[in-house]
Amino acid sequence: MKNFCLFLTVLFSTVIYAEEESLSNQLERYNRLLQKQDALCKEKKQLTESILSSMSSEMVETSQLKAIREQKLSIRTSLEEARTFGATKMVEQVDKEKIEDLYLSGVSVPGVKLLSHLSVKSKKKSKLPPKEDHKVTSEKAESLR
Repeated sequence: MKNFCLFLTVLFSTVIYAEEESLSNQLERYNRLLQKQDALCKEKKQLTESILSSMSSEMVETSQLKAIREQKLSIRTSLEEARTFGATKMVEQVDKEKIEDLYLSGVSVPGVKLLSHLSVKSKKKSKLPPKEDHKVTSEKAESLR
């Protein structure tokens, strides 16, 4: 929790002083924050797995906290596999490619907006392992029971 608070403090101070720094310095600080965030997420994931394996019931309470084991079924069954079980359905849905083509050709389409995000990556090859998924997968959840 202390690390997370430190992260938030650094993040908010970054926002306050961002206008006074050069773009290069801002990008460097942004990259350092991403590295800290990755480390915090990895630590949080390990702690989550430890807590889940220690929980003897679906809910555990302390004097100040309440922890609830929440589970979500991840379904990644292929269409072909689902057909063998008779578990398919036909659904009318928005054709996102056509909507995108309309939008890019200048047509104003309700509910469509262009979003921007910032991606900053190191030019040097990273010595860090690839970024891990921070979700506890269903296989891990099953193994934690």
